[in-house]
Amino acid sequence: MNQTPLVLLCLPLLAIFCAVIRPFKPFQSRNQAIVIFIVAAFFTIPKVMAFNSTKNEQLLENTTKPVVSDLKKETEDPQPVKQVKEHESKWEYDLQEDQMTQKKAYFAALASENTVNFDFPYQGYQKATLMLRTHPQYGKAVILSIQKGQFLCNSYSGCKVSVRFDNEKPIVFSATEPSDNSTTTIFINNYPKFVKKLLRSKKIFIQSQFFHEGNRVFEFDVLGFDVKKYRPN
Repeated sequence: MNQTPLVLLCLPLLAIFCAVIRPFKPFQSRNQAIVIFIVAAFFTIPKVMAFNSTKNEQLLENTTKPVVSDLKKETEDPQPVKQVKEHESKWEYDLQEDQMTQKKAYFAALASENTVNFDFPYQGYQKATLMLRTHPQYGKAVILSIQKGQFLCNSYSGCKVSVRFDNEKPIVFSATEPSDNSTTTIFINNYPKFVKKLLRSKKIFIQSQFFHEGNRVFEFDVLGFDVKKYRPN
């Protein structure tokens, strides 16, 4: 702490004491004491006022400096804004020309999220594929296929698959095998109903029965299906 203002203030107070209360040796008379008091006050008061002014300016500077510094820091280094990542669609689209009709056939395909591993001779991890097809000759179809194995579905009685859309109750759809009697593909009937439910869903679970494997469930992330990409015209 600076002791200068206290020392300066003591000079006029000492002069007052000597002039009024009890004059002592250094001052021969009260008049001399009064004169010394006036001179001391003349030089002391401006210095005290100047000292107080300097202290106030320092106090103001110390108070405002952190605020200005923080404001400058916020301006120069703004906090990054968190961005919500959009869902990336996993659908793949294809367009082919039918040789007989010379019209376009549209396809949208999606691989399952999970894999299955059958016993010999179909061992090895594999995914299922869900496909939507709009064909000028064969019409609209929902197709479920695997790489290897045997769907338990014949051309006479067909078969049934259970489909769950998100957290809804499972719906049973009838299905048939293809005309070439392939065991790796089935056609799920009622295309309009299936696609209508698909457009409102994020995930689809399809359960089907396989030869010597029982029921297996495939999960599909159908969110992001684009009708315009499926059928652009």
